[in-house]
Amino acid sequence: MVKGLWCRLSIPKDMFKSGIEYWQHPIFIIGFSILFHFQVLGSDNSDSTRLFFSYILDEEMYYETRIFREKEDDTIVNLIVLLDGDEYMGIASDFIDLYNFDQRFDNTCILALHSTTQSRFSHYTPSQQDWTNNDDKEQIALYSTTGRFPLFSEFLSKEIIPFLEERFNIHFRNKSIFGHSMGGLCVLSFLVYSPELFDNYISISPSVVWDDYVLLREMETLASNKQHIYNFKSFHLGIAEKDIAHYISDVKYVKKFIEKDKSSGADFNYFKLKDETHMTSGVQGLIRYLNMKVSAH
Repeated sequence: MVKGLWCRLSIPKDMFKSGIEYWQHPIFIIGFSILFHFQVLGSDNSDSTRLFFSYILDEEMYYETRIFREKEDDTIVNLIVLLDGDEYMGIASDFIDLYNFDQRFDNTCILALHSTTQSRFSHYTPSQQDWTNNDDKEQIALYSTTGRFPLFSEFLSKEIIPFLEERFNIHFRNKSIFGHSMGGLCVLSFLVYSPELFDNYISISPSVVWDDYVLLREMETLASNKQHIYNFKSFHLGIAEKDIAHYISDVKYVKKFIEKDKSSGADFNYFKLKDETHMTSGVQGLIRYLNMKVSAH
């Protein structure tokens, strides 16, 4: 199926006075990729927001997918799962679209999982935090559903990922997961509690303070076991230069534990995002990771 997108572009008056050919101008390049970049894909390769009922979670999950592949019959595809995907899908999709047009990005499926405040507290947290001393009814309602990460992990491994492979007739090769803040906590939870599911992890400014540092305490316990190893292909741990103070110090502990116990062939990248704050570090961390994928292509 041939798909195209039409939009209106404002062409700068100096385009034809700049001494370069019009087709070399950045506006033309971007406009060309938007207006005339036809993707020869199956009719079911790009989604608007869809609903998936999870029997494991016993709730409806909103998600989006988009697949980029050189040939329609390519069946081996990488997977990138975006937590809080309704915030990050547009950025990741547009980035990969432009580089895929230049054949500089591997065959990839984006799975963007939408979230709400309630679902973040419910799905991204590895333990149920005590709420019994709280008098705020809204806070009680929020914290009473926390600690459902084990079910969220099962939802991904046993429901949505197999469903997408069957639906698109593909097989996911390298599986990656991205998350920021509470999403970053969730990414670390996959590393610690469900390490068999993903190959690559991108955790930006993770909220490891959750439940009196329950995740750091688990990592410390694992570190005491001399046989324990983190077997990942790559881990990307980022923090904003201007992040909240305890986030900066917390991430240093995460860095220490992962560096100590990672397997010899694992690629571990720790970085500070210059001039960024906690609110902006997620966007920049995702773009940094995608740029690294382009460079390694």
